[in-house]
Amino acid sequence: MSTELPVNIRPAREGDFPFVAHTWVHSYREESKMAKSVPPAVYFPNQHALVDRLLKQSEVMIACDKEDDNHLYGWVCSQRWKGLEVFHYAYVKKPFRGFGLGKILIGDKLHHLCHVTHWLEKYAKKKQYLVHNPYPLYLYGGLDDDKRSKTENTSECSA
Repeated sequence: MSTELPVNIRPAREGDFPFVAHTWVHSYREESKMAKSVPPAVYFPNQHALVDRLLKQSEVMIACDKEDDNHLYGWVCSQRWKGLEVFHYAYVKKPFRGFGLGKILIGDKLHHLCHVTHWLEKYAKKKQYLVHNPYPLYLYGGLDDDKRSKTENTSECSA
């Protein structure tokens, strides 16, 4: 879109986390083939628990209105792990898509992102940067460094 959106990028605050968790769980359910295949009674409680854990150990950046930083446009959740930037998920409200907010939120990290824990088909366009790797979530319940196996592959991703 050619129209500029007045945007501010800031770290998430405590009051932002209910919005982040809700939009993550529900949009991932709508957009992910894998999430759609899981029965709702299994998906929702388990995905909420996983998202809550990831939000406690990750960095969440918020895109919001410059004049009203409580008017949220979207967010990105990522963290450093094994020397890599790990991208968990990003979300932008539908009316604000097409303004490049996802790229703004990810920023310089795009050149360093390798592992993506919550894969969507639309990420395949950027496949030279991204590798779908959900296994730390399954094997270690998250990405806390002290829970890692000593035999994990610690090699960098190559483009």
